[in-house]
Amino acid sequence: MDTTVTALQPSASHSTGEYALHRASWVVPVSRPPIPNGAVLAAGNRILLGGPYGEVKRESPSAATEWDHGDAALIPGLVNGHCHLELSAMRGRMVLPKAGFPQWLSDLLALRGCLDSAQLQEGFHSGLKYLQSGGVALCGDITGGFLPNAACEGDFPERQVFWELIGFNLLSLSDALDGGGFGSLSSIRDEWWVSLAAHACYSTSAPVIVEAKEWCRKTNRVFTIHTAEHTEEMEFLRDGTGYCRALLETLGKWAPCWAPPRATPVDYLDRLGVLDARTLLVHAVHMKEDDWKTVAASKAAVCFCPRSNRNMGVGKADIPSALRHGVTACIGTDSLASNGDLNLLAEGVQVLNDHPSVRPETVLQMLTLNGAKALGRERDYGTLEPGRRAAIAAIPLPGFVPPWELAEAILHGGNGEVIQWCRCPAKN
Repeated sequence: MDTTVTALQPSASHSTGEYALHRASWVVPVSRPPIPNGAVLAAGNRILLGGPYGEVKRESPSAATEWDHGDAALIPGLVNGHCHLELSAMRGRMVLPKAGFPQWLSDLLALRGCLDSAQLQEGFHSGLKYLQSGGVALCGDITGGFLPNAACEGDFPERQVFWELIGFNLLSLSDALDGGGFGSLSSIRDEWWVSLAAHACYSTSAPVIVEAKEWCRKTNRVFTIHTAEHTEEMEFLRDGTGYCRALLETLGKWAPCWAPPRATPVDYLDRLGVLDARTLLVHAVHMKEDDWKTVAASKAAVCFCPRSNRNMGVGKADIPSALRHGVTACIGTDSLASNGDLNLLAEGVQVLNDHPSVRPETVLQMLTLNGAKALGRERDYGTLEPGRRAAIAAIPLPGFVPPWELAEAILHGGNGEVIQWCRCPAKN
């Protein structure tokens, strides 16, 4: 087991920060094996050192404040790969589970129309608090235009924001931006935490998907899209029929000249040229073997939302196949319109329950490092390595836990919402 000290040399920016030494029975960097009786030294908002307590203590400044977290595991702040904080006002309003996607969407549209801006605002901030209490440091947050820019200075966790573009009958990115009330892309040129998303292949036109991805590619930002979430989507792309077609016609969004590609969503997106290492596919419930091969070859990432999928009645994603193909897989909670809470560790436990072949250590990586990679933020989040943001959470442990049981103990321990923040950094 590698328990050597890793260090980041203090810089001028660190020298003015407060030094804090955090010790616990286990330090779990995620990027390397867990460290018994470990410690992490932070200065300001960055991690400087990590390793065995005695060695980190010797390397720490005498002025460092020491915090002993006892029988606990120190882990990096979690990364929620996909959520819709604007829908947090829906908590408790949706009867779950649903029989399928059509029923869920029908109820969502009816209830969403009854919420005013004050309720949406209150729900949004309550959603942030839910994430924070569950140990989330970073989330990929989809906005439909309610809070389009929004670094939300002073709030934690940090949001990696995606403007969600909808409009099956719209043939340009500018039209989709106007239709969503987002405004001009020039307004976010310097706001690196804001990117673009297409809602789905059945609700966003091919030209808009391609243009949005091209803008993300030119500005080196992650692009995301709901993909292969329900059987209705599969039918629509295969035959151009069914629920999605009827919905578009009812909403006045149907494009008469459109012809079905007769492809899976992944194959369709591959033909459009939008799959690469900066693309995040969300849900991926109805995937064929060739789809996984295509995703793996493109190096696109996938975010699974197991409890949301269960509550919407859309099926269970084949997470083991994604892992077998080497896909960068992370986990998200989706929204409080399709989930009872935003507890990301509860999602991890759901993965263990659904897929006994998936190791707890792998799930923990999906909740941290893989999520950071999928959102393009692995330099800041996902591990307890030097240089990362000092978003350090403590999971209480029931006394001694052997290393081979540690990851599972963390997942089940945090599932009870007993996470404690050691460090909750500002975003600068």
